[in-house]
Amino acid sequence: MQRTDLLIAGATVLTVDTEFTILEPGWVRVRDGEIVAVSAEPLAPEDGEEVIDGTGRLLMPGLVNTHVHLFQTLFRGVYEERPLGIYLDYIYRSGVEMRPEDSRLSAMLGSLEAVRNGTTTLVDHHFLNRIPELAEETIEGMRAVGVRAGLARTVMDMGTGIPTEVKETPEDGIRAVAALLEKYREEHDAGRVTIMTGPNTPGVNASDKAVIATRDFAREHGIRCSAHTAEYKGAVESVRTHYGYDGVVEWLHSLDALGPNFLAVHAVQVAPGEVDHLGETNTAISHNPFSNLFCGDRNAPVSDYMHAGCRVSFGTDGAANNNAQGVLDVLRITRLLQRTHPVEPEAISPQRAIRMATIEGAAAIGLDHLVGSIEVGKRADLALFDVEAMAHTTPTHDVVVQLVHSMKSSDVSTTIVDGVVVMRDRVIRTVAERDVLGDAAAAAKALVARLG
Repeated sequence: MQRTDLLIAGATVLTVDTEFTILEPGWVRVRDGEIVAVSAEPLAPEDGEEVIDGTGRLLMPGLVNTHVHLFQTLFRGVYEERPLGIYLDYIYRSGVEMRPEDSRLSAMLGSLEAVRNGTTTLVDHHFLNRIPELAEETIEGMRAVGVRAGLARTVMDMGTGIPTEVKETPEDGIRAVAALLEKYREEHDAGRVTIMTGPNTPGVNASDKAVIATRDFAREHGIRCSAHTAEYKGAVESVRTHYGYDGVVEWLHSLDALGPNFLAVHAVQVAPGEVDHLGETNTAISHNPFSNLFCGDRNAPVSDYMHAGCRVSFGTDGAANNNAQGVLDVLRITRLLQRTHPVEPEAISPQRAIRMATIEGAAAIGLDHLVGSIEVGKRADLALFDVEAMAHTTPTHDVVVQLVHSMKSSDVSTTIVDGVVVMRDRVIRTVAERDVLGDAAAAAKALVARLG
């Protein structure tokens, strides 16, 4: 992928810095992938720069998706209307049938969708680990398209209805995580490919041994854990049955698993005292409202987490239970669901929702020193939205409100990752998009046929 020096000229620049500065208009200069100037005064083009006209457009930090299952892009629209037990059976059995090329194509497909909706960072929560190549090819698919890649290589060592091929001992799982970290060490250290681990669904398909093993490895090697945490009532019941605790978070707290390097995904079935545990340990949250709604569960207590001091980020979850993978959609529904709160309907302002989708997401996975805001010294992960040319955003009285409540993923015209223009004027530059779509569709059809 070719990185060029860039000048984005005359856009409305939503910096998402500490003061939430908005430049109308503004100029942003990028050198070797780094933001070197953010100015309210016009900057003249320099030799060798690619100039992107921002007139009538909104420039903001690239969106951050802290939880997705990219393999599920191949199952979009297949199992949604089936009973949950059958749905889960197909999902877990797919780990037996998935081939490395399926992993690569599904990751490319999901990454293309992300780029088209302004998402520059993806964290794939990987739990189907029959062979190492499935995780490796997922990373390679993300790298091919050009997103900033994260992969949480998790461990499953228990659970009914889960094929033995995708279960492993915690020791074997940790060895695989170590090998993955070694393979991508240079890119991991640069923040270009972030390797994580974690117990997949604690108490359901990850035992106390898996929790402790991933906890210890993550702390020893300075990486993060991701875990489906108290996602549904069955998870709470499983922890009560197996370990005698009344809550998943309470049990994880007793194991000293929570902390700044732990990303609690979903965190729906959480009691008030457990919210305190999450806040006191500075545990991060990945809020996935669409999948919670799909599963018929309640909304996560997002404002409670905010008051407790947790960093709250956004995830789309997988395409098998959230067909459209837009972080902007998650941002909007989070704000609207909060409006139904009986006590704090205004707890999530438009500005706060935007922070959750950008800088808070970056912080949740340890990348806020690199991305999440438009500031000098940070890497250029940027999304440019058309504003003035769109009927649904005209007139624009307040660009922040318009972004949250009016703009669509399809309004993104240009997406830049680490200074590389991955998409300009809605044309993907890094891969042959039509070929990827065709190959992914064929792979999906074959995979579903193998599953029966």
